[in-house]
Amino acid sequence: MNSFLCRRFLVIVWLSLLASSVFFTTSELFSQSSAQGPAEILQLFGMDKSTLRQFVDGTELSSDEHEPLIRLLSLLPRFDRLDLSRWSRPVETGATIANDPAVARGEFFRLRGWVCGIEEIELPSESSRRFDFDRFYQLEVRLSSEERSVLVCCRNVPAAWRLPAARSVEIPMSCEAMFVKNGLGETGSEQLVFVTDHVAWHPFEPDAQLGVSAGQALLGQAGMDVSLFADLSQAKPIGHTDRDCFYEMLWAVGRLDPSAMRQVAQVGFDIGQLLQHPRQEAGEFYLLQGVARRAFRVQVDDPDIRERFGLDHYYEVDLFLTLPRTLKLVDPSDGEARYYQTYPVTCCVRQLPEGMPEGSEIRQEITVCASYLKLWSYKSRFAAGRAATKAGQKRRQVSPLFIARTVQPVRPTYQRTAWPEVALVIGFLFSMVVIGASGWYYARSDRAFVNWRHRRPDRLPDRFDDGFDDDAV
Repeated sequence: MNSFLCRRFLVIVWLSLLASSVFFTTSELFSQSSAQGPAEILQLFGMDKSTLRQFVDGTELSSDEHEPLIRLLSLLPRFDRLDLSRWSRPVETGATIANDPAVARGEFFRLRGWVCGIEEIELPSESSRRFDFDRFYQLEVRLSSEERSVLVCCRNVPAAWRLPAARSVEIPMSCEAMFVKNGLGETGSEQLVFVTDHVAWHPFEPDAQLGVSAGQALLGQAGMDVSLFADLSQAKPIGHTDRDCFYEMLWAVGRLDPSAMRQVAQVGFDIGQLLQHPRQEAGEFYLLQGVARRAFRVQVDDPDIRERFGLDHYYEVDLFLTLPRTLKLVDPSDGEARYYQTYPVTCCVRQLPEGMPEGSEIRQEITVCASYLKLWSYKSRFAAGRAATKAGQKRRQVSPLFIARTVQPVRPTYQRTAWPEVALVIGFLFSMVVIGASGWYYARSDRAFVNWRHRRPDRLPDRFDDGFDDDAV
């Protein structure tokens, strides 16, 4: 029995050492990826230049070229976003690429323009099982810099683009894409073909058909990719799927004119509706006023965020909003109803105004023009003080998360005082009046006695007539 346990222990140790060696080898490969180019990274993934040479210039994109195209679509999500940003260079003129496509093939370019057409391509069942996706999209794009036709292939597009309404409008977009060939369009003209993992959506104006609100259009004008709202996870902490949207929104509000944000901001909102349907309000701007109870600086250590957006810190402000009416919420874990006169929300801002207090025990009334991001959950003393859930875990507070440029402290012209304090002040003043009146009354009596005493002689005479006859005694 002991020998069996010993052999089992040795096997576990050997497997652990093998796994750690594989992990460190992989980590070393990808830690060196930022110093290499896209060709070297593709080679690490088992895709060499011979695969890219399967794309034939001067012809339409054919089904024979779908094999290398699909392989690229499956590999591009594994590229680091910071590497793509560093490698990509702007397309100043498509003629430079078209004149020597063999040199530009496999390089990344930064595209910005309008989507004029969308075609959905379904994969054969064998390819779908092999690469774990079943379709891709071909986007006909008109670049901002020229009229040359461009075809961009990507694995996914926003859900609104798949609707019939998207076929009749030009959709503002941008992407970092790999050039694969100089092909031909439907009219026989040259058409540059690119492959990308993600296409960003930058709407310039509200569009009811595509579901673009005024707030989202304003963020799109600032350069934000509003398609990232679809990836947000609700009622959870900020996770990996929320990361890009959070920082890109924080970057975008810093570029917006405060007056433009106030023009599209709503004065009030139904927080009950927001809690029930959190996705519908993403990107909307609101004017909020409440009492900040907590404000602290958050350091951004991620090198890609610091380089891509220039953000090295932000501030997290927790404030309580006074509700126009009592809010009733039923906890699904225990069915217990709770009533709220105020509700906590979190606002992440680029900067705090001068003189704004920081810390976990503050009380400062503020106003802020902020854009709603998502519902998020976090640890709080209020939520932790409740009973544990059935799973034995403490509840987390679920609150709306807003993004703003800054906050404005409110200095009221009057001091708001609670009713118990008013009662104490009134009682104190009444007591002072009673004490003063009593002192005045007794002081008056003392003066009367003193005046009467001054009118009396200092001593009685030796003999005085007391009404009796001394001789009769």
